[in-house]
Amino acid sequence: MVDIEHSVQRLIKKFGTSNPVELCKQCDYAIVPTFLPEGTLGQTVRSNRCATIFVDIKLPSTTQLFVIAHELGHCRLHKDYDTPFMREHMNGGYIPEIEREANEFAFKLLLSELDDGDQYNKYDMPNYFGLPDYMARYIK
Repeated sequence: MVDIEHSVQRLIKKFGTSNPVELCKQCDYAIVPTFLPEGTLGQTVRSNRCATIFVDIKLPSTTQLFVIAHELGHCRLHKDYDTPFMREHMNGGYIPEIEREANEFAFKLLLSELDDGDQYNKYDMPNYFGLPDYMARYIK
């Protein structure tokens, strides 16, 4: 089983930031905003141990940030896979294990700087990132 919390904290400590775009730069993962097919929010492609993250340019900036964090999770946790992040995986039904892990990684990373005293509920976060309410189940 993957220790997502440890992976996120180790990454933040190593590079001194929780910003997914900055972390991708530090890890030498290219981010390419592009037009992706309907239903695909983002995708990671690996070639010769180099990772390139494609993110749908049509998405709002906050959703793009979540997708980049999600794909960064794949880069760190699932190094042997090319992984499209598809809307079909966000339909509230069955979701593959690696997609669940990448969702949890993204939320842990993006929410790591929130103060415990901040007033929000777990449904505020998916809404902020332009995601459906049921994505709150990945906030641990």
